[in-house]
Amino acid sequence: MCSAIFMFFCIRAIVSKKKLFGKRKTKNFLEKREENKYCLDFLYAFLREWFGLFFSTRMKASVKHIRISPKKANVIAGLVRGKSAQDALTFLKLANKKGADILYKVVASAVANAENNDGKSRDNLYIASVVVTKGRTLRRGIPASRGRVAPIKKRSSHIFVELVEKTSSIPAEDTPQKADSTKE
Repeated sequence: MCSAIFMFFCIRAIVSKKKLFGKRKTKNFLEKREENKYCLDFLYAFLREWFGLFFSTRMKASVKHIRISPKKANVIAGLVRGKSAQDALTFLKLANKKGADILYKVVASAVANAENNDGKSRDNLYIASVVVTKGRTLRRGIPASRGRVAPIKKRSSHIFVELVEKTSSIPAEDTPQKADSTKE
């Protein structure tokens, strides 16, 4: 694994010094930039095919600065972790929580990204991870007795969803089982 990473950086260094495609002088900055872009695209495509382990095959979606407490959002996120995308969307659609509406939109966006960008099927997608982190906190105050101010913290959160495609190696449940010969 270390040798593959070392090879990646060596090839990238060679491409950046233009030893891979000869010592042709470029006319201007834009042409040089396009040539570098072509070389790196070729390199990444090569490495993606040969060393597929180093590139993420996860489909992602995120939303930031959502006005819901991370605690409340994490309760709903815990209920959909590890489920299939279809089951999670159905559950979130029917759940009677504010966090469920927000998470529904993020999961639906991740599924749409997977279908449109990567050509994946909706039926094979599973939720690999749902991460809820805290965002900025707006500090407000409410008047209290004796002229004091009681603090109010309006918390926000960031939500990150990653989907992964699973191939089913387990036989389906609706396949016919062997008939039990002992029952007659």
